[in-house]
Amino acid sequence: MNPQHLQRLYRDKQDARLTRTVALIHAVMHKALAQAERWGLVPRNVARLVDPPRIAAKDTLTLEEAGRLLQTNGGDRLHAL
Repeated sequence: MNPQHLQRLYRDKQDARLTRTVALIHAVMHKALAQAERWGLVPRNVARLVDPPRIAAKDTLTLEEAGRLLQTNGGDRLHAL
């Protein structure tokens, strides 16, 4: 396995809009390959050579925005949703 293999996997998952999944895959691969490297099963941890995806911060509502949203949807039959 080389860094390009992991990078291609990450790119494929990101193209499928699975950015958070890619971050988890990277964390697991990095840890597993680090252990395999310590045990001498692999010559190097290629996950260390690949940049993990950046996860954009989610937009959150302010307290005022949340209040307006609830007031606006108050009369709707799907208000609770």
